[in-house]
Amino acid sequence: MRSTRHGRRWSTESLFPNYVFANFVLESGLEKISYTPAVKMVLRFGGRVPEIPDTVIEDLRRSLSGLDSRVLTDAPMEAEEVEIAHGVFAGMKASVTRVLPGKQRAQILLEVMGRPVSAELSLDLVLFNRKDAAQFALTPAESIFAGGPAASGFDLASP
Repeated sequence: MRSTRHGRRWSTESLFPNYVFANFVLESGLEKISYTPAVKMVLRFGGRVPEIPDTVIEDLRRSLSGLDSRVLTDAPMEAEEVEIAHGVFAGMKASVTRVLPGKQRAQILLEVMGRPVSAELSLDLVLFNRKDAAQFALTPAESIFAGGPAASGFDLASP
């Protein structure tokens, strides 16, 4: 669920938008991959094509396999600035003092005529910084580059 100007909406997001992980021999396959239709460019860091160990790809597959059926609900964080999307206070900025996830509401503090006023609003009525799907699903990896055969990532052209 995402909070938009038109209320909360269902959305499906890619964890790595416009990226494809490919397993190939770097020396012999790089040129072929680079000239594949719809490939905008092969990802490089300082001229070097990054290699992602097979163990990391397997860890991603294992940890994300259960996400197909999981609903990830986005909500603002405490002290985050939000914008009121509807009603008489539409367009006003406020600060989140408490999130009430069970009620799908947030307690906010907004300034009205120079005075702070506390209010409780539905999450449908506030706009906040969205978290992308990767922020929900991925946790920091302890050791990403552990050696072994690797896959390289490349960027697809945006449609």
